[in-house]
Amino acid sequence: MRRRSWWPCSSDCGRFPRWPNSSTMVTTTPEDLLFLLIGNLLGAAILFVAFSLTVVSVPLLLAWNVDFVTAMITSLRAVAAGRGPMLGWAAMVFIVLIVASAPAFLGLLVAVPVLGHATWRLYRKIVVLPKE
Repeated sequence: MRRRSWWPCSSDCGRFPRWPNSSTMVTTTPEDLLFLLIGNLLGAAILFVAFSLTVVSVPLLLAWNVDFVTAMITSLRAVAAGRGPMLGWAAMVFIVLIVASAPAFLGLLVAVPVLGHATWRLYRKIVVLPKE
């Protein structure tokens, strides 16, 4: 009698497809294309929530003595007040980070400080702070 494996798929499952075959398998059936579409949309939604919570809150926490809840609420209000420019800024940050990652991530040495400074300038233009 053959002993059952602890792995749910024992040796009769077959081998994983090689790279050329796996890319066509993922993009040729309608179910797989729907899976890719839903996965990308969910990922974009999670990314936008993270962006909305941190675009203004991180510089605000660095500059002022405020709690993180106030900083996140301020960030959400800033994104709600200017949805179009904030979507454009999120897209620009995404594109710059993708392009900077292409040459063995060495472009990030330039891109991250530039984006950090630009985000600081954006924060200073958006958030009206009380005079000290």
